[in-house]
Amino acid sequence: MSNWADKTDEQKKERIRRQKILRSQDTNARRRMLEWNNSEKGRSARQRYMESKGRKAMAEKRAKGTRYYEQKTERMKHSANTAINGRARWTAFEETKLLEMVELGMTAHEIAIELDRSIRAVERKRERLLMEHNLKAQRGRTDMFSQLATCIECGCNDFQACEHGCWWVRVDYKAGLGVCSECAHRVKDWDRGDRTLSGATRMLLETPYGGLPS
Repeated sequence: MSNWADKTDEQKKERIRRQKILRSQDTNARRRMLEWNNSEKGRSARQRYMESKGRKAMAEKRAKGTRYYEQKTERMKHSANTAINGRARWTAFEETKLLEMVELGMTAHEIAIELDRSIRAVERKRERLLMEHNLKAQRGRTDMFSQLATCIECGCNDFQACEHGCWWVRVDYKAGLGVCSECAHRVKDWDRGDRTLSGATRMLLETPYGGLPS
């Protein structure tokens, strides 16, 4: 007996298959229409319509500046505003699901079918979410190193302790400096306000991220 996940996969495959059938039918109908328009009968029928009295009367009725034209313009503006205001917003669940499907390697068309969205909307949202994800990752790396303190004597820090291990006896994360337990003899200098860096610490701080590999 198939479980719920198998049924979900089968339903998704069935939806994709139906979408392909509909696209194929739409393509065939469009092809037949173009063939008719380019045929001799189609061109002659169009010529007769363009020269008919009814066509000329309708064109005069719908000309710019007429009442019909003004009313149609107002209706189009109202429809456009209604469509913009009524546009479905992306929920947090949909955004999370989109990122999961992107990680699975699904195309924009498959994601659009799954989320019942247009391909263009999926592509725009995908680019925006990936950009935000990259910015958050970059910001997280910056925040991580902004909380890094270095010992003023030996140059150890939160990610590179001394050989036998150490901890902070004094630390100031805003200044990015401190005194570790292996260099406790500098505590008196620290308490007096003397935070002069040793040569080793100064050399380490000149490298990216305080001696960490970039």
